[in-house]
Amino acid sequence: MTLFFEFLFGRFVARRSCGELLQAYNILTGNLWILVLVVIAVSPFLVAKLRGLAS
Repeated sequence: MTLFFEFLFGRFVARRSCGELLQAYNILTGNLWILVLVVIAVSPFLVAKLRGLAS
């Protein structure tokens, strides 16, 4: 949902090109936003695993 909103808003409201929007996900240039999204996606599973709720 975060990516969907970001690209939809960036493309149609802020009038940014897809290349400009993708620059936020380039780790080689120091942008770490993709790592934030990975942590958000993986955290619930890791917490469930630590609590013994996940198989």
